Amino acid sequence: MEDKKEDKFFIIKKYKFLKYDNYEIMKSKPFSLTEALRMLLAYDQLNDNKDVSYHLNKVDSFEPYEDPLVLNKDMEIN
Repeated sequence: MEDKKEDKFFIIKKYKFLKYDNYEIMKSKPFSLTEALRMLLAYDQLNDNKDVSYHLNKVDSFEPYEDPLVLNKDMEIN
């Protein structure tokens, strides 16, 4: 059976500043869906600013160390 990795999520803070939307990642590491939802609910409960909202963003293919792309003869540009 194939070992499937669990999806990870960032918590994103969206806020208005000088009429523009700004975004900020609340924590520097991704969380499982359960942990991310728990934190999202806590942020929403503590938030009293109508210009601030919190959202989940799925992390697609988060790999801290990827193997470099190896070029072969067919990929060379002449």
